[in-house]
Amino acid sequence: MADAKAAEPAAEPAKDAPAAADGAAAADGGDAAAADPNAEVVEEPVEVPKPDPITPEVLACHLKIAAAFRVFDHENNNTIDAREFGTVIRSLGCCPSEAEIKEMLIECEDEDASTFVKYERFEPMMTKILVNKKYKSASEDTIMRAFQVLDSQGSEALAGFLTEDQMQKFLTNEGEPFTTDEFDEMMTAAKDLDKGVVYYDEHVPQMALEEPS
Repeated sequence: MADAKAAEPAAEPAKDAPAAADGAAAADGGDAAAADPNAEVVEEPVEVPKPDPITPEVLACHLKIAAAFRVFDHENNNTIDAREFGTVIRSLGCCPSEAEIKEMLIECEDEDASTFVKYERFEPMMTKILVNKKYKSASEDTIMRAFQVLDSQGSEALAGFLTEDQMQKFLTNEGEPFTTDEFDEMMTAAKDLDKGVVYYDEHVPQMALEEPS
């Protein structure tokens, strides 16, 4: 009886046993890697987008803005007085209204010092304005025709000038009115000292602020 049992062939190992063992080993390895905080993690490289190149037009705007800002940066600390904000903008050939200047000032004002405007906030805003050609003045021809309309009121012939009373009426009572100080300052520079009138044809080219083509 014992010999019969000895003669029986040994049972074959299960064919799936090695695969199961390999899978278990792999699982153990994965668990070990996950549990190991020092395991090296290979990350996919992230492609950083390259900045757009600066065009000659934008570079010219940067230089123009920097030069104008420097004139009003009296402390040489890259800031200007907020009261001169509109003057700097107009020196760059732009003619926004007072309401538009106030909106632009709110965008540029420093949160910690609202009475000053920093160059780092002024330059990006002003670059967009110049590149998009916003707030451009009227053409020389348009301004001349406007003066001629005012000059011809009540008369068929053009005198070629406007009196101080006429200028005061048009500039302080109509449109976006000048203050008394603004009007007096303008007349000091604009009127003929001998005759006390404004020969507008002398001032139209400066008012147009047209850039050479």
